Amino acid sequence: MFETSDNTCTGTMVNVAAEGIPNLNGNNNLTAKCLDPGKAYFLMVDGAGVNTTGYFEVQVQAVLPTSAPTNDDICAFAGANNYLP
Repeated sequence: MFETSDNTCTGTMVNVAAEGIPNLNGNNNLTAKCLDPGKAYFLMVDGAGVNTTGYFEVQVQAVLPTSAPTNDDICAFAGANNYLP
């Protein structure tokens, strides 16, 4: 998953989250947290080895905010998308 410097496909692409190792049935799962509403994100989907065709599904879920102490804000951590499960 990528974001860009100018919110368009012609901007500089910056990796936000990635998952490249499939599970036993060949599926990959990617969870990206702390994304900005209204911002454009780009997904790259490709095959590997003999699996050059197939299906993919995208699910987006909004999580309602909770009242937590300000020092528990995981989105404030630099690189939150790359280090959280």
